[in-house]
Amino acid sequence: MKAPSIGEQATNGVRTNVMVRWSDMDAYGHINHSRTVTLLEEARVETVFKPGSPSGTLGAGAVVAALQVTYTRQLVHDDSPLQVLMWVSRLRGADFTLSYELRPAGEDESTRPAVTASTQIVAFDIAAQRPRRLTPGERAALKQWQRG
Repeated sequence: MKAPSIGEQATNGVRTNVMVRWSDMDAYGHINHSRTVTLLEEARVETVFKPGSPSGTLGAGAVVAALQVTYTRQLVHDDSPLQVLMWVSRLRGADFTLSYELRPAGEDESTRPAVTASTQIVAFDIAAQRPRRLTPGERAALKQWQRG
């Protein structure tokens, strides 16, 4: 399986890779929970909030309203780069839920992911300090990553 390029469109979402740093591991030798959440954020920022992309405007104002992470097995430094498959699992007027699957480098997508997660992200007007509606361009960009 070839390594995905950043933001590679997939029929079931979008793929990217994230590099594991040595400091992402904890005393037990696996990637620490808080670092896993950071790796999810890095994958999200590289794709959804990428400047110049139709959904890139969300980078100027979006907040995480909810986060859920489920582990089915450990990930370690040697699993790098982690393969991340992301898709929009819910799209509403002012928010969307992004779902994730993380797997070790080179692992086939038909295998059970090591980590599954989801984040509910709300479009946010920083100046007004309140949620805002997703723009038509943002909605269209996010819709292309919905599983159908």
